[in-house]
Amino acid sequence: MKLIKANESTASRRRVYFHLVDVTDGLTPETGEASGQPQISSDGGAWTDTGIGTLVSVGNGRYYAELTQSAVETAGTSIETRYKSANTAECPGESVQVVAFDPNDAAALGLSRIDATVGSRLADADYTEPANSDVAAIKAKTDNLPADPASNTQVNTRLAAADYTAPANDDVAAVKAVTDKVDTALEADGAVYRLTENALEQAPAGGSALTPQQVRDALKLAPSPGAPAGGSVDDELDGLATAVASIGGLTGSGALDVTITITDNLGTPLDGAAVWISTDQAGSNVIAGTKYTTALGQVAFKLDAGAYWCHRQLAGYEFDPNPAAIAVS
Repeated sequence: MKLIKANESTASRRRVYFHLVDVTDGLTPETGEASGQPQISSDGGAWTDTGIGTLVSVGNGRYYAELTQSAVETAGTSIETRYKSANTAECPGESVQVVAFDPNDAAALGLSRIDATVGSRLADADYTEPANSDVAAIKAKTDNLPADPASNTQVNTRLAAADYTAPANDDVAAVKAVTDKVDTALEADGAVYRLTENALEQAPAGGSALTPQQVRDALKLAPSPGAPAGGSVDDELDGLATAVASIGGLTGSGALDVTITITDNLGTPLDGAAVWISTDQAGSNVIAGTKYTTALGQVAFKLDAGAYWCHRQLAGYEFDPNPAAIAVS
């Protein structure tokens, strides 16, 4: 990856290099390609001759070409390069990243300015060195702290001096009598506890179990029998089922398996392209999609026989025509 400063004015710093080999064996250096025209692709855009000069031979199959200043005008631009002729195999050249700093300025990259930069920060900051006497006063107080954690005697002494009244033994005993009953009313049930059988036998009598309709009312279910009440869970679920049934789905609901392949103008499959199918050119009535192509540029639908419109979308590409008319038979 070659780094080039945005809007670099020095042409030699905008050079990208290529190693060209013979098309027949892919190994032998190709030496007759001087003045050939390479191409560039900026930020994943279409390949173009614009923005790069012609090849200059270095020797033994090595060449360079210079990017134009306008091609590297904006920091953050990523540029890919390539070259292909009748005599050469297709050759990817250097990749370029346009950056906001100057990779050729060693000082700006911090190789010789770090000390001066750091040394100037403390002097410029709003900082006043503390007086030695203040530091000594703080140390005198911290020296009074015990070297080891406080002992039990020290804790008891502090507690006795505090405004603290111990609870009466009778009060503690009364609380214990209540908590002891909790222990006898519960028994282990795996990882949890449950009331013992005896505790359940002593539970107060009275009351009655909920009726089925009371349970349904509590859950906001429809009366049984009867149609679901508006706003009830049953009513909402019925509406959801109807809505789902009316949707053909992303793949479509036709009888025929249809595979569509999306490529660029060079015939290279496009991965991740969005594809959807409609019955009208405007795309108002979408019957399948949106689905996305695989690494092979393919996407599958289920359609009935007939005429349709195929809509395609992928960042950095303009499909023509779009949508494209397709016939399924």
